[in-house]
Amino acid sequence: MPGRKELLVTGEYYHVFNKGIDQRSTFDDKSDYKRMVETLGFYRFMEPGIRLSRYFEYEEKMKNEYLENLESEDLLVDVLVYELMPNHFHLIIRQLVDGGLSLYMSRAINSYTRYFNVRHERKGGLFTGNFKAVRIGSAEQMKHVSRYVHLNLYTAKIVNNFRALAGYEWSSLPEYLGKKDGLCNKEMILGLFGDNVERYWKFIKDGSDYQRRLSEIKKLMLE
Repeated sequence: MPGRKELLVTGEYYHVFNKGIDQRSTFDDKSDYKRMVETLGFYRFMEPGIRLSRYFEYEEKMKNEYLENLESEDLLVDVLVYELMPNHFHLIIRQLVDGGLSLYMSRAINSYTRYFNVRHERKGGLFTGNFKAVRIGSAEQMKHVSRYVHLNLYTAKIVNNFRALAGYEWSSLPEYLGKKDGLCNKEMILGLFGDNVERYWKFIKDGSDYQRRLSEIKKLMLE
């Protein structure tokens, strides 16, 4: 992965995203999605203590216990939001140590690419060049970026029913709605809504149809 030109600032929040080379699929089935989510969780820690390959040998209960025991360890990043799509991903991340975000993404993407290539009998890179990282500069911007990311499935018509978003396994939205535990630090975003989950859900719903219409207009302009 080539070096980055821009400086990623410790303590700041970033919208991070990347897509498959030539728009190719990066997640082909449930096993791929699950692997990426677990990889994103594992590499948050500065010193995980074991190799990822060893971690994946554990049963689910042991995996959860291992990560719980690591909670007091130093983190490279906080993951606030994630959304995995068939050929790309979106994350909202806060860098906690100098160079932490780049190191985190390098570890996670390289590890997942090795796994994907072995499993699907291919070679070479899977994602395009460097990941993109756009700084989120205000609380208001954070609200809207988190909504944009959580609505991506609906915008792209991967799910046609808005309420289906709440059950999509490979998104952090079910974590925010209290439907599952996961890897995200939810305090910052929910704090913008008075720690009220229903207010956050309503905020996402209120922007859903507009975001989908805007996406359709953009497509028409490019045709």
